[in-house]
Amino acid sequence: MIEDEVLGVVMAIIVVTAVVAVTLAFFNPNNNYTAIGLLGVNGKIGNYPRHLAVNQSVTLYLFIYNHEGKAMYYIIYEKLGNYTTVLNSTYPGYDLPVLNVYHVIVGNDENVTLPVVIKIPYPVVNGKVFFVLYYYNGSEVYSGEWLQLILNVTG
Repeated sequence: MIEDEVLGVVMAIIVVTAVVAVTLAFFNPNNNYTAIGLLGVNGKIGNYPRHLAVNQSVTLYLFIYNHEGKAMYYIIYEKLGNYTTVLNSTYPGYDLPVLNVYHVIVGNDENVTLPVVIKIPYPVVNGKVFFVLYYYNGSEVYSGEWLQLILNVTG
């Protein structure tokens, strides 16, 4: 029952992000933004894992759309938190352990679907895997954008 609720929350976040991105594009064409979304194991919305074994790998996909008015160099940190960890537009989880780092350059008004491999090295109950988006502008800058996936990892 709780797993269905978690999946519902994840789906709602993805849908809201997509709606906001489309709304910004149509009603505010001069507004610059980046949209980021998490796609499941088949590269589409849905089919997200809820349970993994320790060190089991699963490949998901990050969708990144650039509408910043120029090509962008993005850095995505995959971090691990627990159920009480909260990120926001000003706090990217500086103290969280980093599982992976992904780099990608995306042209203006282009998108990239980037495979990401989740592999948790220890058991976690209701752990949150975060994908935290930065861009490079002479130095790394937190974009204020992030995604999360809630997982249980068993030994």
